[in-house]
Amino acid sequence: MLASSSLSVVAGSALAGGVPSSFAVSVGSAPVPSSRFRPALPGAVLLGSPVVSAASGGGALVTVPWSCPVSGLSGSLRCRDSGFAPGEASAFFSALESAAYASASSGAVWFVGGCPGRRGSVLSGWFCAVSSEPFGPSSPSGASSVVFGG
Repeated sequence: MLASSSLSVVAGSALAGGVPSSFAVSVGSAPVPSSRFRPALPGAVLLGSPVVSAASGGGALVTVPWSCPVSGLSGSLRCRDSGFAPGEASAFFSALESAAYASASSGAVWFVGGCPGRRGSVLSGWFCAVSSEPFGPSSPSGASSVVFGG
């Protein structure tokens, strides 16, 4: 990932999500731009408070609980910091924590995205971005998202 670690809040909106400029599925793989991110879950969900812990093999792992207000389904998603360029992981985790806390307190729903692997899909149970807009062919434009880099 070549983007800087700066954050920008678009249009002065309240914190609405975290979308990195790119993400690498595994160490040594080429970064995938956010325009290619795909849904990690089939629809919008409520996010709970994230938990950051040590990942096996080093680095950090963030786990975020989710629940669907329509279906009643729930679970959790994970993201490792190793997919972000050095220095961006801490900024992403800070933005993600703020977004999850804001979502939990406001009752807002989020779309959760992930970086597709070689088969073109997001590995089940993993994510790398959240937004107030859906992921897919019309990826988040940043209208109400916090976007990394530039």
